[in-house]
Amino acid sequence: MRVQAMLLEQQTEEALSLLEKTASAQFPTDASLVLWLAELRLSRNGAPGVREAVERLPPSFDPEVRVRSLLLEASAYERDGQGARAVGLV
Repeated sequence: MRVQAMLLEQQTEEALSLLEKTASAQFPTDASLVLWLAELRLSRNGAPGVREAVERLPPSFDPEVRVRSLLLEASAYERDGQGARAVGLV
């Protein structure tokens, strides 16, 4: 909730910092938090940190979570100029 409020107030850096602390410390395998963190990182500063965030997810998550994480990872590779690697993921 607090992160959402920060985002509404255009406090993106603060929201990202709070989400990173929350996601990594308190809920390291919460799929929704990890994916939200990856999406925010991708929208804020491009590819750095996106792959690191989605790598926290164990491979045993349901197919929808795996697909979303692969798409985020592919988007990160595409932003890094590695289009072939992005296509190889999906």
